[in-house]
Order: sequence, then structure tokens, then C-alpha cells
Amino acid sequence: MAPEVTQGAVYDPKGADVWSLGVLLFIMLTGSPLFADENARAPTFRVLNKYGVGKILELWGLKEQFSKPTINLLASLLQVQPSRRLSAKEVAHHPLLRGFSARMASPSVAPPA
Repeated sequence: MAPEVTQGAVYDPKGADVWSLGVLLFIMLTGSPLFADENARAPTFRVLNKYGVGKILELWGLKEQFSKPTINLLASLLQVQPSRRLSAKEVAHHPLLRGFSARMASPSVAPPA
């Protein structure tokens, strides 16, 4: 869950969904969850809050495996401060995803009847 959700604060559900997208993308790319728990005092969360996801990837020995646009997208999704996260529209227009939305809008195979 997004930090603002776990803190019980009033939150924008769309912003919280963007955070969740970042968490899922992180898991899909690394094969490991970003956090063992949702504790804001957990070491990984503190590193993320202070230095960003790039530092976590570096500490885990994974940073060199990902392109700069990939790390930038992760960093833009996993902003602890909701106001600093990308909107869903901005995510769709991120350089890493450029070209995907057009292909997804027009499937090459018809859905089953």
C-alpha cells in the first residue's frame, strides 16, 4: 500500500494506485518485493525516502541491469510524497512506454466470441 494509505491519511486513490503500479513493476523486474512489510521505519523504506529506488537497486547489485528510462519510471512511480508521483496519464506517456499505448489500443487478434 502507498505510504499515505498506511499512515491513515486522506489520500488520492489514483495516486495510491500509481504507487502500487510502481511496487508491482519493481517486483516484476527484480523478482523480489521492495519491502518485507509496510513499516515506514523499515531500512528499505528509509533509503527509498531519502535516496530513491535507484539507490536500492544499487545496494542490491541490480542497478546496472536496468536502463536509465526504466529506473526513471520506477523512481517516478515510487515517490513517497504523493505530489511528486506521476499521474496515470504521465505514466502512459513516459519514454519507456512510448509506442506501447498505440499497439495496445488496436489488438492484432480479435477477442474470443
